[in-house]
Amino acid sequence: MVVCIIALPVLLILGIFSMRYRILAKDAFECIFEMVTFKPCKSKLDQRIKSSITGKTMKHYPGFARWIFRNFEILSWIFVIIFIASIIFSAWGVYNYAAYGNCNGPQSIGPCIFSDIQKGVQAIEGASNCSTDTTSTISSINNVNTS
Repeated sequence: MVVCIIALPVLLILGIFSMRYRILAKDAFECIFEMVTFKPCKSKLDQRIKSSITGKTMKHYPGFARWIFRNFEILSWIFVIIFIASIIFSAWGVYNYAAYGNCNGPQSIGPCIFSDIQKGVQAIEGASNCSTDTTSTISSINNVNTS
């Protein structure tokens, strides 16, 4: 049932593009709702995901597939913890960027992906202003090629 926690947000996003994932997202939502009310999951989504992953792995690595099958619950908890930690750290970075203009907090000189994204957008906006220079450069290259 733990894998439903990770599956729900992923399947909700994928469900925007495909009906197949909407049905799976509905199953994940039902599974989480039943888990919150301390009932067993009727949709068996976790078993379907476990079977799918194990089956695909078994084709190439049967020993590893056996290990995944036996330790699937532990692996599910590990991925849930990583998922929640990544959400927390991402939210913390967005907050720091909004509050301090830096991902790492006040008075930090470390790199920040959000400022790199902003620099990229500014570079693209600056490139649109250079269209006349690009046109003249292309025409001068064409003149060189014709001579």
